[in-house]
Amino acid sequence: MLIWRVLTALCLIPLVLWAVIGLQSKHFGVLAAIFFSLGAWEWANLCHFKTKVTKGIYAICFLLIFGLLCWVDSISVLLLGSLFWLMPCYWVLSYEGGAPFLLKNNGSKAIIGLLTLTIACYGLYAVHRLPFGPGWIILLFLLVWSSDTFAYFIGRKWGRLPLAPLVSPKKTLAGFWGGLIGALGVAGVAFMLIQSPRFNAIKPLLLAGELPAWLSISFITILLAIFGDLFESLIKRISGVKDSGNILPGHGGILDRTDSLIAALPFYALCLVWLSRA
Repeated sequence: MLIWRVLTALCLIPLVLWAVIGLQSKHFGVLAAIFFSLGAWEWANLCHFKTKVTKGIYAICFLLIFGLLCWVDSISVLLLGSLFWLMPCYWVLSYEGGAPFLLKNNGSKAIIGLLTLTIACYGLYAVHRLPFGPGWIILLFLLVWSSDTFAYFIGRKWGRLPLAPLVSPKKTLAGFWGGLIGALGVAGVAFMLIQSPRFNAIKPLLLAGELPAWLSISFITILLAIFGDLFESLIKRISGVKDSGNILPGHGGILDRTDSLIAALPFYALCLVWLSRA
């Protein structure tokens, strides 16, 4: 399993970096929408949509809503998305074996999927349009990927006490703290590197010289990423499936690989868009 995870990552990372760095924002937005529409198809599976027609309609609904969001004030959209994630965090923390009311019904579950996926995709597009936008996206990837990596290896090595046994039995407290602290360390190193003179153009957006502010943004972003992973585990448990899909060898489906990013993007994008306007 680990070898497939590594090989898949080695194939995907160059493609992702090429898309982030090499494409103009409008083209990147189209590609991001297509990618997330595959996630919408998988979410339709979690809602037990049986036919390809209903799954396709659900994916088209995602694309239409994303297109509409592009005409709305970005701060309002991202603030809504950030506040929404308080509810999934509560569901994860309070889960005792019974599905929360809004997750019992496939219709409401489908609406929640459209909300989370469209705002996450919009957040990715909004960040890419900022000055040094591709760089901000790469920083987000570093935070989320480093959190996942530290949590995985530290959890395997020292993990004993479960983090949320009824939601995801394999995740441990050691993995949680390892992922959180490790990713914060990566955020600190990234901040120090950006203090180099070659990054003068973006220093105002990063609150140059204010490491605590950047670490605060990073801290909440990482926490949301961790809860995004747990929330998808909760959805899969309620839906009675192991993986959201099988398109990525060793990783499962699109949602299995992007659940952390989906949760982190609204808040991360909100902070950066707001700072860019300040």
